Formats: sequence, C-alpha cells, structure tokens
Amino acid sequence: MHSELALSHAARRRRAVERDPNRTTAGRNGVLKGEKIAGTYRVTMSRAPVNAFDAEFVDAWYRVLDEVADSGCAILHVRSSEKVFSAGADLKMMRTFFAGASAGEKLVAHVKRMQDVFNRIEALPIVTLAEISGSALGGGFELALACDLRVAGHGALLGLPESRIGLVKTESSVDPGLEAEREETLRLLETVDTQSRVKAFLEGRGAR
Repeated sequence: MHSELALSHAARRRRAVERDPNRTTAGRNGVLKGEKIAGTYRVTMSRAPVNAFDAEFVDAWYRVLDEVADSGCAILHVRSSEKVFSAGADLKMMRTFFAGASAGEKLVAHVKRMQDVFNRIEALPIVTLAEISGSALGGGFELALACDLRVAGHGALLGLPESRIGLVKTESSVDPGLEAEREETLRLLETVDTQSRVKAFLEGRGAR
C-alpha cells in the first residue's frame, strides 16, 4: 500500500512537470524557488536575511530536491537572492531547543536532516553547481561542498565557525549522535587541496 501511494505521488509530480516544464516550486513564504530553464534546474534561496536552515527551510529543500529528481535536467544550479549564500543552521531556532526538554536530541535530529539534504545533493547523478555570493558558513559552506562545482564571487567568505566550539568531527572522534558532522569534515578534506586552507577552515577562521 505504501509503495503504491509513493508511486502515485511520484506520477503526479511527473505529470505536473510535463504539463509545465518551466514551473516554479517554493516552500512556504517563498524561502526556496525552483525553476527549470532548458536543461538546468535553478534553485534560488531567499530566506532573508542569511538563508539560515530552520525546519521550514529544510522541508523546502526536501520538496525541491524531489522536483529536481523528476525534472530530467542535467544541471542543478544553486544560488542566493540575499547578500550571503547561507549562514548555515538557524541559531535562533537552535536556542529554542535548549529552552525545553530533549535539547540534545532535537539538535542532533535537525543536524541529521540538514545532512540528508547535503547527501541528496551530493548523490544526484547530474552536475551540481553552487554560485556563492557573500558568505557560505557552517551548513551553508557544506551545502556548497556537496556540489560538484563552486564559483565564488569576489570577497566571498567560506568557513566552519562551529569548529571554534568543537563541533567539527574527525574519523577518530565521532560521537554516534553527531555522525553527520564527520561528513562535513570529510567533504572539506576531499575538496580543499592546500594545507593552509584546510587549517584555516578547521580553526574556524575561514578563507576568502
């Protein structure tokens, strides 16, 4: 029954794309806009002011990646309408976690959902490109790392500020609850090819 429902849902999405191949999709409040332009699927992040990943933004990414999978496009182009690419996790939302019970579990669950978005992008069988304007920090930097190609504007700042509080994990220091953070570190090491830049990122200083 579940498989039939899933197939029915996928079929409806495909029919919608076929009816309007250039249709736009967005999360609530327009935080994420997807549009098919010829063979490219362009995703524009527009959650002012810094495209921070709260639960709604993650949900919007799940939906738009479903659209990408059904689009038939050969390229995914990720960009921002804001002055920055993305500042990563929404710190205001994360502070609310610590105002109630099960703070650690809620934090880990949110990080894992963000990581799932990045893993899905990394696994796409098409070319993926991040157009980085302004800053790409924390989860925003990892979003860029999950893409095959990155183009950064003049003055763009890239970095992992969470490393300053010990949240960047290595192979030998993985807490089972933060396994997702190790993926971030591995992507960094696979992508950055100079020792000085890796050192700057892991110390939380970032690089331009």
